[in-house]
Amino acid sequence: MTSNITVPDGWVISYEDPNLIKELLPYQYIDMGIGGGGIFINLVLLSILISSKYFLNNGRLTILLCIGDLINCLYICLQGYQRSLIYVKILNYNIIRPMTYWTCALMPFDWTGIIGSLLTHMVTLVMGLERIIALKFPVIFKRYFSNNQIVPTIFCLGYVVLSVIIAFILAFIKRNVLTKYYCGRKASYTAAYTSFIYIMNIVGYSVCFLLTIIVMLHIKLTSKESLEK
Repeated sequence: MTSNITVPDGWVISYEDPNLIKELLPYQYIDMGIGGGGIFINLVLLSILISSKYFLNNGRLTILLCIGDLINCLYICLQGYQRSLIYVKILNYNIIRPMTYWTCALMPFDWTGIIGSLLTHMVTLVMGLERIIALKFPVIFKRYFSNNQIVPTIFCLGYVVLSVIIAFILAFIKRNVLTKYYCGRKASYTAAYTSFIYIMNIVGYSVCFLLTIIVMLHIKLTSKESLEK
């Protein structure tokens, strides 16, 4: 059967189970739908935020978080779209394109995926720190956070830029190493780097949640004491 297949340059014959590919294909369309819906919602939210003088002056981290969520939704949509093309090619022509870490790293859904993940977890972490600093260290808060949030915004963007540079350096080092044909962050930027992203996601969201709870409890207790007096 495979002997009659004409394989274009840069492609190889696929030995994937067609039934498995058929099962995977609908999920890619679901990703496209969910991602597209998220893009629309975040665009509406972003337009509201940037049209508000308050958020432009005092809520830049909130705007940055919205941009991060928008990029994450774009990642989900692009992942569904690009993988659906790969799977359709397998079903129709029984061929796949061999991918290296570097060629996968250049896939739009992969680099949007790491940018969105890096930006959201760091902004969330900084927002949590901002709350506890405002509560316990008002002088530091006034100096670094109350000035249009310029310092924390620059810090978050710098963290993302540096982390993305490291990701592409790792991918370039393994530019001649074959990886999974359907790519993904682990298949593009190494398992170690992907683990770093997962850990930072947990740290960013968990720390922000805990610090927010601490601030809320402190405000509740101090308010209760004030009322009793």
